Amino acid sequence: MKGYRIKYTLGLLCTCVLDLNQIFIATIFMILFDGIIGQDIDLVISAVYGFLALTVFLTVFMLIGLILIRTSTIRGISNLRAKAFAKMLNLPQQEYSKNHSGDFISRVTNDIQTLEKSLTQHLVNLTNTFLAGIACIVYMFILNWKFALGLLAWNLLNLAISSLFIKPMKKSSDKIQKKLGSTTEEISDIIAGSAVIKLYNLKNYVAKKFHRKNSDVLDASLKRVKLNAFMQGINNFLSKFSFVGFLAIASIFIIRREVSFGEVLAINQLQNGVGYFFNSLGEFLNQVQQSLAGFNRVKNLLEKDDEPKAFDKMAEQNTSCALSLKDVKFSYNCEDKVLENISFEVQEGETVAIVGPSGGGKSTIFKLILGLYQPKGGSMSYLSKTAHHYSLKELRDLTSFVPQEPYLFSGTVKENIAYGNTDATDLEIYAAAKAANAHDFILKLEKGYDTPVGERGIFLSGGQKQRIAIARAIIKNAPILLLDEATSSLDNESESLVQRALDDLMRNKTTLIIAHRLSTIQNADRILVVDQGRIVESGNHQELLTKKGIYAGLHKVQFDKKKGA
Repeated sequence: MKGYRIKYTLGLLCTCVLDLNQIFIATIFMILFDGIIGQDIDLVISAVYGFLALTVFLTVFMLIGLILIRTSTIRGISNLRAKAFAKMLNLPQQEYSKNHSGDFISRVTNDIQTLEKSLTQHLVNLTNTFLAGIACIVYMFILNWKFALGLLAWNLLNLAISSLFIKPMKKSSDKIQKKLGSTTEEISDIIAGSAVIKLYNLKNYVAKKFHRKNSDVLDASLKRVKLNAFMQGINNFLSKFSFVGFLAIASIFIIRREVSFGEVLAINQLQNGVGYFFNSLGEFLNQVQQSLAGFNRVKNLLEKDDEPKAFDKMAEQNTSCALSLKDVKFSYNCEDKVLENISFEVQEGETVAIVGPSGGGKSTIFKLILGLYQPKGGSMSYLSKTAHHYSLKELRDLTSFVPQEPYLFSGTVKENIAYGNTDATDLEIYAAAKAANAHDFILKLEKGYDTPVGERGIFLSGGQKQRIAIARAIIKNAPILLLDEATSSLDNESESLVQRALDDLMRNKTTLIIAHRLSTIQNADRILVVDQGRIVESGNHQELLTKKGIYAGLHKVQFDKKKGA
């Protein structure tokens, strides 16, 4: 709420004035009925005028208060949502590996909406009820302290009973928010994997799985409903019993002529405010606790550490090559080593392929080069400078990455190409598309470059998506290119078009290729074989075949499969 606290506070004060109407009305009732009993027409008329003036006064304050509270809250929540979104953009990559995307979605939607409701309703009710209750108590003591003392003792008992529900309600609310987050994760998975669900006839399976999680939310919610209903039932009983006690005490005081009839009516009106204060304070505290359960999840997100601005300081490298890794070590959980003493250099304009069995550490090497993770030891350099001399932004400007399965954002073809360079002109976008062999098929789309690609590029074929991803890399024009076997999942025709686009992209670039099909990297300047986190072989295609090691074995397996096919 920073920047909107004054408006919000003024709004609260306006609504607090509104809730002091119990005192105003009590005073008017006392004047009115004392005037009636005393047959003083002037007193009755002044009470009526006072009531009309009070109604206008409170209505104006109510409008002003509600406008200030809701507009400041909406702006504050908008800021919070923007901060949460910015935080997600700045999180280290491992946070996305550890947490489900649905959990992040739940925090910036469900939990923030819960907090908004707290600021516009629950916190307002709590503040107003508290201030109005205290004011009514003070005024009751002014009118008749004996009467007030007895009523206050009874209402304190009510409050003590209500407070017993605060901790169980908080625990229940925390559980519901957690279950809602898990349900959102499930929905996110179902939407993302809708095609797989249909192809494998998993509708009944995922429906049962979702039903279990939805039932967990239902069970937790029903428990809170029962708890809340029980609390309200007790409060209602105490309230009714309190009214009976009030009538009995009032009768005694009137008979003894210790209060006037007007004072009794005034105190009765004040008792409504005090009773509401004690009976509802616990409920409003519980509602705020429910909101805090959502707020704590958002707060937890905002308190996560940002991705560092640059690599940690490393041992300086004295090299003139385009890319160098020296004795690099890495593990995801500080226990199982993924990479151990990885060392290699790539000269400017050289093409180096990385091959090896699955799980050997090939993709992890790319993640380190791209700055998605920090090495646990060793040193890295880019264009003759040790990595920590670059910010991560500068470092990533030096690299382009074309994955095996490209990610396209919802939007148009033109927008997806322009993500490589958001300042690119239309002519530069067209030129990049032509270089990627994508221009012709784009023009055949319904709206050409302005055609929506759908979520994750669902309206395009695999080859079309890959060529758009290549066009994105072309328009970025970074000196170091990383390719993760960008043709392995394509048909022959698409593979041919994509491979030609990749050849153009690789021209005059320093290129690293993760190769799954060895036939695509036989012409690489050098091939590195990675196994169990180490480089176990290095050389060109022919040299590695001659060594009859892991590479030769992988080549034989693929060659035999191709021959058998």
